[in-house]
Amino acid sequence: MEINFTDLPKAIRLRARFVGPTGERWVATLEETVSSLALKWQFVPKEIRKGGSESLILAVALKDDSPAVLKVGLPGVCDCKTESHVLRIANGTAYPRLLEHDEEYNALL
Repeated sequence: MEINFTDLPKAIRLRARFVGPTGERWVATLEETVSSLALKWQFVPKEIRKGGSESLILAVALKDDSPAVLKVGLPGVCDCKTESHVLRIANGTAYPRLLEHDEEYNALL
């Protein structure tokens, strides 16, 4: 994986630190989390997107080379489970199309 996880946007690092040990653990395991999700969902991480403070946003390429976005939410701050319900109902209308959701990793693709 060619992503430099030490180059997280400042707002994410600060928010994770504010959350405490859970946030610090989340940052420390992001590379492992993304690697696990990449294997499970068969994508290649491309780059960290800037902006936001409650989740890691990565541009990724799916196995057919189509672009997608991975979102890994900061536990206790970003609720990807609720967001996944909204995205599933919208089904790509006025919202991004939900490809996958992983409750354990608090992640969306």
